[in-house]
Amino acid sequence: MKFVHRFVLYLCDSIFPPSKDAYMVRALTIVMVRKIYSYRSINTIHVLSTYSDPRIRALIHEAKFKGNKEAFLLLGTLLSQYTKKLEHIDYILPIPLSEKRMRTRGYNQVAEVVRHATYSPHTVVRTDILVRTRDTQPQTELQRAERLTNVRDAFGVADVGEITGKHILLIDDVMTTGATLHAAKAALLPHSPASITCVALAH
Repeated sequence: MKFVHRFVLYLCDSIFPPSKDAYMVRALTIVMVRKIYSYRSINTIHVLSTYSDPRIRALIHEAKFKGNKEAFLLLGTLLSQYTKKLEHIDYILPIPLSEKRMRTRGYNQVAEVVRHATYSPHTVVRTDILVRTRDTQPQTELQRAERLTNVRDAFGVADVGEITGKHILLIDDVMTTGATLHAAKAALLPHSPASITCVALAH
């Protein structure tokens, strides 16, 4: 059976050669990703790995632009290294995409990663509370000052009563200046959550 699988994979690769990132993701294992985990705190944001690591960059690119299920799983493993240490989180909120980008891409890569992570049984993933109120330009295309204004007032809360008194984990894939996470947090704060913890998979 393994031989047949390898043969089919070889045949597919011959016809549709995978990208360098796809090859790198295919070579990674859960054990390897656990070793890549590198926690640090930057401007109150909890960062789990280094984006300059080509393996992390490959995982992020494959998850974000290709919908690579193996990348979702492996990044979920990375996130689990952090979430398994948490004692009390009510809701996990992935940073949402705009409706336009969601239609184009067909999925939210951060939400998919979160679904592949493990966390306490009482913790619930919510994708219906935090919403994008407008489409924004990709942060990677902008200078630092432009990034801050680009996401200002770009988020809203769809169900205000749901977050009052709740401990919230807010998650994005890549942090550069932290502007996106801080803007999302600013939208949540007026509704009196018990706490908001911001996490980026990479920086």
